[in-house]
Amino acid sequence: MWTLFAGLVGLIIKAIEQRLEIVGRILARFIGLAWSIASVFVIPIIVREEQDANPVSLLKKSAGILKRTWVRH
Repeated sequence: MWTLFAGLVGLIIKAIEQRLEIVGRILARFIGLAWSIASVFVIPIIVREEQDANPVSLLKKSAGILKRTWVRH
């Protein structure tokens, strides 16, 4: 499921980049950067927690790990 979800998000980002000119390229780059950062821990989460196959919850867990690591409380 994760591969399908990640591929779909990549396709959407690419479509935004191609349809809109310079603003679309800048926007797509920022969205792509945010996507890459948020999804960095998805694979380790998949390996550790096999029962959870929902791509949205995997992405939320990955972003939560980054938030707990980098955001001061």
